[in-house]
Amino acid sequence: KQPVRIECGGRSRRGEGGAMAVLSARAHRTLQDLQEEVAERTGPSCLVSCSPEVDSYCQKSGLSFVHLLRPFCQLKNVNAPVRTVGDSAYRIQDLTIRVYDGRTMYQPTVAQGDDHLAHVLSSYRVEKEIEGVDAGSEESLRGYLNSKIERAREVKVPWWRKFRQEYDRLLLFGTHETLDLPVAAIIAVNSSDPDVVSKTKALVERTRQEHADVWNPNLLKHFVLVHDCQNGDMEMAKRQLEGMKLAFGKNECHMVHLNGKVPDLLNGTPPIPDLWSECIKESLPGGGAGEFKVQTS
Repeated sequence: KQPVRIECGGRSRRGEGGAMAVLSARAHRTLQDLQEEVAERTGPSCLVSCSPEVDSYCQKSGLSFVHLLRPFCQLKNVNAPVRTVGDSAYRIQDLTIRVYDGRTMYQPTVAQGDDHLAHVLSSYRVEKEIEGVDAGSEESLRGYLNSKIERAREVKVPWWRKFRQEYDRLLLFGTHETLDLPVAAIIAVNSSDPDVVSKTKALVERTRQEHADVWNPNLLKHFVLVHDCQNGDMEMAKRQLEGMKLAFGKNECHMVHLNGKVPDLLNGTPPIPDLWSECIKESLPGGGAGEFKVQTS
């Protein structure tokens, strides 16, 4: 026997089910994207302050210490119990921590932001006509985006996601809101310093003075001893770490090992996975929005 197909308004139930499956999958993907963006935008903010020696050492690889940290700030399966403002029990499963160098935690000017967004758009080829809609007309384009935002974003307007991400980033660190105020500070010093404890205390005081507008006396502080495995003395670094633990607390101090090999010594070794490209945002000429100023010659 042939299967019976029930027609409804010229469309089969089978075809309607397929369309619903496509819409459901698209809605699920959109929801996941939205959840990731909200988590990244609203995660706790952390101020990072490094000694000049740590800055200089990290620059050898073309990265800052903040950039080195960012790939490891996506925490999964945390399962940490917390209490909400309404005193309700809640468990955090996934957590995104946003880390910024304290010197970049300010909002660019409106003019600088406009120039940056114009640069973002100029890097894409924008179609002037979209099914009869004039992309140069704000009113026409707004109507089109409102009716077909999903297709416009993914197919006809490839710059939309990048534009939105950069627009949101330019609004960071507004003086009128507290979402981007740091809840913790990471203080990083070099293990080669002969008196790490004194250097750390001086760096904390300098950071407190430079960022007095966002500094909280109860700010959670974590101390990192950066050690160069290629050129540093490991035994000395261990002694320095023990001294830091006595001064600042056992659970508040950790050592990070970095390998400062020169390029000639990397020949024959397996390539290192690129974990950092997506963590480095574009810099503005005036700096801010979480990144340093564009270096000009």
